[in-house]
Amino acid sequence: MADSDMTRETILSNTMVWCVACAKAEPARVVARVEGVFLERLCAAQGPEPILLAASESWYRSRAMRPRSIQRPVHPKAAREGCPRDCGPCTGHLADLRLPIFSITNVCNLDCPICFTHNRPDQAYHKSLEDVERIADRILERNPDQTIVDLTGGEPTLHPQLPEIVALLRRKGFARVMVNTNGMRLARDRELAQALARHDAHVVLSLDTLDPQRSRTIHGADIVEAKERCLEMLQEHSIATTVIFVAIKGINESELAPLAGRLLARDHVLSITVQNMAYTGANGSNFAGGGRIASGRGGNLVVRGSRRRSGDF
Repeated sequence: MADSDMTRETILSNTMVWCVACAKAEPARVVARVEGVFLERLCAAQGPEPILLAASESWYRSRAMRPRSIQRPVHPKAAREGCPRDCGPCTGHLADLRLPIFSITNVCNLDCPICFTHNRPDQAYHKSLEDVERIADRILERNPDQTIVDLTGGEPTLHPQLPEIVALLRRKGFARVMVNTNGMRLARDRELAQALARHDAHVVLSLDTLDPQRSRTIHGADIVEAKERCLEMLQEHSIATTVIFVAIKGINESELAPLAGRLLARDHVLSITVQNMAYTGANGSNFAGGGRIASGRGGNLVVRGSRRRSGDF
């Protein structure tokens, strides 16, 4: 390969990114090099910082640079300070609400080394049904055709009124009510599983490994047996399930292919979403970073099963 090929780079686009050290938005560029496609922050104080987006320039161009239709927010807020200081869809957004996600509790029954969420079991808070209804009404005001809503936390299954929340959202007309969970309570609580099945909830189960040693590294404990019991509970009650697999370089990426084959053979598992590890937050920032995994499929990868349900996308 010629020296010119080894040093070739192509600027694909310019953008703005947040510099944590300077606490302000900085100019950045998306640049293609031999090693892949990088988002490169151009901070005058901290210097350039490249982050790998995709291993393949052709893949990135085919996905990220294809034309997209613009559908601006119905009720945008005025942009005052700019991203990320302005919260909510503003006049700078080119897309409207698609997947509303909100927390219903700050309590969790795990303290995983990789977690980016600041959970506060010592200051337990659960959203009331009235809070949830106000949020649902606001979502539908912004987009009357919205059919999906995603509940997170903390650990949503620890909310004492979770079945009532799912039922409320279903009555509001949401075709898919997604409940993110680590599966610890569902592994042992048949009554809760029955209630979620009765209200046709869609469970989003975090499942990063079925290896005990890797589980200790990722979750701080061997919870493999509980994950297995949760899968069996979900299958027993035919609860539609999406599995979230956090890929951590040097830890569990070799487990993805066999795990995906095993999970998608289960009738209740509709898809697997693969996410890169986020080295941020209460615990994640203390985790030994191994870098971003990019095999030509930058961002999240969704692997689907053969079955579909009402509200699937």
